[in-house]
Amino acid sequence: EKAVTEAKFEELKQAVEDGKSVTVELTQGDINTLIAKEPKFAKMFKVQIKGDTIGAKVSVPTNIIPGINAVMPNRFFNGNVVLNVKMVNGILVVTLADAEMNGKKIPEAELKQFKGKNLAEGVSRDPKNREMIEKFENIEVKDGVLIITTKGKKGEETSDGADGEGPTSHKAPKQQYPH
Repeated sequence: EKAVTEAKFEELKQAVEDGKSVTVELTQGDINTLIAKEPKFAKMFKVQIKGDTIGAKVSVPTNIIPGINAVMPNRFFNGNVVLNVKMVNGILVVTLADAEMNGKKIPEAELKQFKGKNLAEGVSRDPKNREMIEKFENIEVKDGVLIITTKGKKGEETSDGADGEGPTSHKAPKQQYPH
């Protein structure tokens, strides 16, 4: 499974470098394998994908979460979050759908102030990150997988790939998740 994950990631990386359009589907196992390769992230995130959302067990400093540092300065948020992830007009948008701390659901009144915020807003402020994000046509979570489509060079066909042109596709096997 690790070799398949690395092949998917390499395909994405190569497509970005070459300006080719490809679609790659990543399972939660793929994402967790990639996270585990980065020790600082491996301690912060464990991902679970259900339906059209990504859930994560997180342990992150509050200063990296827009709006929460004012409420909980210089601390860590340890809990579970459910996120919506998508591209909107070329901008990565990550919004909070639900959260819990210490095994307890955070009251809706407290979540309300964070639900409308793009948690990835700071990512686009860094020119290097913005340049990378601009290389993606679409990022979305659908039917239990993270689907990433890179942009091709101008003039490249963007058909469904059936005729051998346009984006190629590396589909993830459908997985069953415990409830």
